[in-house]
Amino acid sequence: MELEKKVSVLKILTQSSYWMLFIALTINLWIQSAPLVIYFLTLFPLSIFTVGIVQNKIRTLIWLCFVLLLYFIISIYNLTGIFSLIFNKIELILRICLFIFSCVNAIFR
Repeated sequence: MELEKKVSVLKILTQSSYWMLFIALTINLWIQSAPLVIYFLTLFPLSIFTVGIVQNKIRTLIWLCFVLLLYFIISIYNLTGIFSLIFNKIELILRICLFIFSCVNAIFR
């Protein structure tokens, strides 16, 4: 597979997992009846990277990987709690996928 094809496939995978994570976070917060402040604190760090993800900038991908590590810690903490929802598991899977796709996309760029 040519390098340009790999980069275009990784770009699509990164963007789709980014948007699916954003939607899963929103649905999970809605199910938990979280206040608007929690929505802001949860979604704002991800929304900072929206423009860079759409434009497929390498620096954005690298910084997204660092931020996703913090989200990963939060996800593991949520899964160890008493009220572990199915969306917590979905979020963990999406975070891992987004981390892998972002790292590999940054490497091939």
